Amino acid sequence: MSNNRFEIIDRRRQNKGETAAPEIISAAATETTGNKSTWKDVPNNPAYMVVLVGSNAGPLVSGRAIGLRADEKFFIADYFLPPIYPEHFDWTVESRKRLDTFLDCDCTSAGPCGVHEMYLPQWLEQDKQRLEMIGSRPVPEPVEVMMKADQARRASQIAIPR
Repeated sequence: MSNNRFEIIDRRRQNKGETAAPEIISAAATETTGNKSTWKDVPNNPAYMVVLVGSNAGPLVSGRAIGLRADEKFFIADYFLPPIYPEHFDWTVESRKRLDTFLDCDCTSAGPCGVHEMYLPQWLEQDKQRLEMIGSRPVPEPVEVMMKADQARRASQIAIPR
């Protein structure tokens, strides 16, 4: 950790004949300390949640992995979820794979590292292609029947109290 120091001179009262003693303030270190190669050993780290992410096509549902690295930096990895997915599909495994790429990386709050500058657009493209591929498949029959029943109910002129 560096011990940068700088001087602040308050000149606001200068015209009134008052002088203020300069204050010496330690600058916050920009370097991080700690291990960048592991996730912090705390309960529920990484954590997983489902979020809506805005896009040009409207909101998309995303499975999000959030990790707190041992150097106290947190990272987020999204994995866009299709509206219908197969049995035994575990999006947490996929989002965790992406999250783990942030171990030992040099990403900062100012921007991604070189590796993630390359990965982030690739992940978006992979998600887009996967969603398009799933969207081009026929809808499973149980879902189709449910959608038709819902359409018939909405088309009905019978008032249904809720």
